[in-house]
Amino acid sequence: MAEPTTPIDDGVFERSSPKLSLAVEQPDRVVQFGFWPGSAARVHRAMNARFKLAKTLAPGRFATRGNALCIRTAFDTYLVVNADRQAQEDRLAPNICAVTDLSHARAAIAITGPAATPFLNRELAVDFSPEACPDGSAVQTTMHHMPVLLLRHAPDRFVLYVYRSYARDLAGWLADMALPFQTG
Repeated sequence: MAEPTTPIDDGVFERSSPKLSLAVEQPDRVVQFGFWPGSAARVHRAMNARFKLAKTLAPGRFATRGNALCIRTAFDTYLVVNADRQAQEDRLAPNICAVTDLSHARAAIAITGPAATPFLNRELAVDFSPEACPDGSAVQTTMHHMPVLLLRHAPDRFVLYVYRSYARDLAGWLADMALPFQTG
């Protein structure tokens, strides 16, 4: 039986403007792949093949293929979002990595619009310049005392991945923080 889910925003994101929009983007599936010792090359090859990557992602980078994301969150870890279960796990035998389904534990909040960067910089001391944080960057940080994984998809589009147990609180806090950007 599937676990019941509750909307994380409870209507707090109903306000938006041309400058800033906040929206819940619940991923269908989130899977973490942790390498076993000595298996890095095999895991990289499998990820490169699955996502048709010319070279292995560096930690702190992500790539997309269709609606699926491949995020290199650490030297020995990938997080894969919205990828087909069979296509991904068939390539990764249990003897080369630990495969952990985190779908039930993650929520996503999209932040879009020309005010997205100044909005995020009210809380995050992250250099969002194109040189320091280009499109395709993945930054692990904290926001409102909560761990978040922030993905930069475009200059005016970011997605925060947060633990589901914190998501409702973060959503309300973001909505309050967005008020000055959503008026006039």
